[in-house]
Amino acid sequence: MNDIAIGTRLRIPAPLDPSGARAVPRPGDSPVVIDRSVRELGLRFGWPVRGTLNSRFGGQRGGSHDGIDIGGRKGAPVRASEAGRVTYSGSLGDYGNVVIVKHVGQWSTVYAHNRRNRVGKGQFVERGDLVADLGDSGNASGPHLHFEIRKGQTPVDPLRYLP
Repeated sequence: MNDIAIGTRLRIPAPLDPSGARAVPRPGDSPVVIDRSVRELGLRFGWPVRGTLNSRFGGQRGGSHDGIDIGGRKGAPVRASEAGRVTYSGSLGDYGNVVIVKHVGQWSTVYAHNRRNRVGKGQFVERGDLVADLGDSGNASGPHLHFEIRKGQTPVDPLRYLP
């Protein structure tokens, strides 16, 4: 029989784009919120850039990967995933050009490997505002956005909070 038992967890992957890669939803789509504190704070993280999911959160090549990598066209707009205040805009070692945005509660987002940062420290951004141009600064093998969501200092899997 091909029935699915009650309580079975299903994993439905993102659709494939014409090239056969997993498609990444457009910025601004409605999020799926897993963490109750995010919902209670009114946070709705959105995709920061259009592109292809190149790398996931977690263990990778003998190390840890604190975010996801979204490949795209060099110079493509990188947008704020949620409203907040820019706490850092500059260069940061292997991350290259980085923007960090602090949101309500203990939440923050990190946008790394930017070609050019478009916001300054102390600036307030709304969800969807331009924060950077996608690039390959720092230790990057090609143009992509390294994107993190953090609760306090702890990175969490962004795919659990994005639509």
